[in-house]
Amino acid sequence: GGRHVAALVLARGGSKGIKLKNIKPLAGIPLLGWVLRAAIDSGMFNSIWVSTDHDEIEKVAKTWGAKVHRRSPEVSKDTSSSVETIQEFLRNNTEVDVVCHIQATSPCLHPSHLQKALKMIMEDGYESVFSVVRRHEFHWKEVKKGNFSACRIFHLSLMKDQQ
Repeated sequence: GGRHVAALVLARGGSKGIKLKNIKPLAGIPLLGWVLRAAIDSGMFNSIWVSTDHDEIEKVAKTWGAKVHRRSPEVSKDTSSSVETIQEFLRNNTEVDVVCHIQATSPCLHPSHLQKALKMIMEDGYESVFSVVRRHEFHWKEVKKGNFSACRIFHLSLMKDQQ
């Protein structure tokens, strides 16, 4: 049959910021649960995976219907890149042809977003698709000692959050 399309969520236990943020509840559902539900509801995936190094995250992932890739210590460090982790996943799961990397921290992800992105790959011939977000934030800078002024900075944030 067609290509094997896998969804992959990277969710490390040892996040530097909020401890185990990937499974913190938001409106009663763990962050991980929101994105796994979107992946399941999209109906686009032959398999849905969470890559983790942590037992508690593994448990939540399985509760929400995902398979678990236990990543090696080599790709579980603070310095490990998403790409290295995805490459390891692909080496271990050779049946996968297309991998959709989903941020665990995107609870507003809608199944239709995944459907659109995958249509671009499956039907429109794109090799890769990624989403960025335009952030409108206030940044304050000190002009003279004690005088602060606000300057708006617009920048594209390329989902570099590691997970």
